[in-house]
Amino acid sequence: MDNFASNIFVPPSSGICSSISSTKCIQFSYKSFKKPLNHEQVFQHSKNSKLDLALHNYADVAGSFFGGVRIPASLIAGSSFGQLFALSKYVERNKGERFVVLIHNFNMFISFLLSLSAVVISTAANVSIIHGGFHPIATNGYMILKREFELQFITCRFAFLTSCFTFLIGVLSRGFLEFNLFSSSQG
Repeated sequence: MDNFASNIFVPPSSGICSSISSTKCIQFSYKSFKKPLNHEQVFQHSKNSKLDLALHNYADVAGSFFGGVRIPASLIAGSSFGQLFALSKYVERNKGERFVVLIHNFNMFISFLLSLSAVVISTAANVSIIHGGFHPIATNGYMILKREFELQFITCRFAFLTSCFTFLIGVLSRGFLEFNLFSSSQG
């Protein structure tokens, strides 16, 4: 890593270049560093340079991500829990219908569990954001989620997207049953 150089390209029309000539503002190069900078070093260096607008406090973005996942996940949890008992008195006429009812119940159960875990994880992440104790300065919202809340971000996103997918598979299997697509007589 002896040749490490971080180049930052800034357009001359941005407000950063107001006190510098436009030819110097096109490219900044940090060639004096021998290894990549961590976020603390970048923060300390950006206080003293004209590029201090690149780093912001993105704690509100992280909180809005987790809050934005919690509401639809709770709606999917309630719908899938209701659908778990919707086919309890359904009488299967053949093996295909029995298999589709099994697929429906399995997917609704998995959707309920995953969406409920997404609700719990996003609530816990919001509480930890309120408590503080992390470094909220980053270049964008994704970087703060990946750096400070990586486990919560990955598990919450995986649980929510997988619960959406399994809920749609359960709804599709319910549609097969409601429209009698497995009956032998069409007419």
